[in-house]
Amino acid sequence: MTKKLYTIKDLADQFGKSKQAIRNAIKKADLPVTNRKQTGKLTVLEYDEKTFNYLATKYHTEITGQSVATADQSDTGKVSGNELALTALTTQLDELNKQLQVKDDQIKELHTLLDQAQKLQLTHQQPELLADSSKTDKKGFFSRLFSRN
Repeated sequence: MTKKLYTIKDLADQFGKSKQAIRNAIKKADLPVTNRKQTGKLTVLEYDEKTFNYLATKYHTEITGQSVATADQSDTGKVSGNELALTALTTQLDELNKQLQVKDDQIKELHTLLDQAQKLQLTHQQPELLADSSKTDKKGFFSRLFSRN
């Protein structure tokens, strides 16, 4: 039984990611190299099905036989996924608009209450202000300056 081995380039092509992203994912998961193949001065690292399966789950793809079908690669998956995302975002936007309208109504009500409170406070202070102004006698400059208090 021959195990299928994958190079970094094969994995990058399968999952539609860059070779560096695949290398980083493998390094982060601490997955072992299955085979090292010398091609001239270069060493090609090969990985087994365990690495392939890990990357498939990491990049949310479905494994069907030997090929990998991602939601991004299939047109029907792309359309239905985009439609689902669009409806979800539209619903979320509608909900946020409703919340914003409620907040606007609350702010308007608070402004009305604040205005009423200021008017009420002014009506209570007006008699006091009128009484204070009637108590003070209006004297001229010199009479205030030279008066004997």
